[in-house]
Amino acid sequence: MIRLMLVLGLIALIGFFIIPRIGIQWQLDRARGVRPKTEAFTQKLARLQVIENHRHLHHVLYSMGLLVLVVVILFSQILLLQRERGLLSKEVTELSESLMEVTRQQEQAAYRFSLATYPKEGIGVQDYVLHPSDDLVATTKQARRLADVLAPYFSYTPPNLLIGKESWVFSGQQVVMDDRQLALRRENQAAFIEEVSQLTEIQSVIFEWQGVQSIEREIYQRNHSEDSLRLVERTEN
Repeated sequence: MIRLMLVLGLIALIGFFIIPRIGIQWQLDRARGVRPKTEAFTQKLARLQVIENHRHLHHVLYSMGLLVLVVVILFSQILLLQRERGLLSKEVTELSESLMEVTRQQEQAAYRFSLATYPKEGIGVQDYVLHPSDDLVATTKQARRLADVLAPYFSYTPPNLLIGKESWVFSGQQVVMDDRQLALRRENQAAFIEEVSQLTEIQSVIFEWQGVQSIEREIYQRNHSEDSLRLVERTEN
């Protein structure tokens, strides 16, 4: 922005040198066409023309110098933009490579580690239901305990968990899984929902898994007349 303002200022200064010279030369040319002319007038006009020619030359040289300066500034600006573009392109390339490396590491992790199968007897979800007297500290502690217990069945790291008296919300970073691991995670999730359905206090459970390029969200709810939670919405974007 500063360089652009400087260029505009130099262009205005060039105009300041050139435009008055054009006006003066126009007046001299007009004076030559005056009839009749005396010899003294002609000599005076000739001397004035010589003086103004020298001034024209000086102003043209000044203007050429300013014009060269404008060209240099514009050229340096172009070089600067090209350099910044190159740096930005390099950063984008490095970011893309980093993203590919993270994806590759997650894919390797998916093959190195295996999810555990949700136990048939369940995990004792009734132990994590909040009591009316539970405060924020107790609620946070319960959420952390349940997240740690569920981590082997859903992901390789404990998910974030918000638990309320009527709803549980899971969210976490979903690593890349092969088809077998992904199918097992969904089976574990279905088994967990089946166990939670026995708790009439819980009216809804939400799962939200964020992958490298997508977010998977599932909402389970039940009506008061139903005995179990059911999937009411599933989105992936």
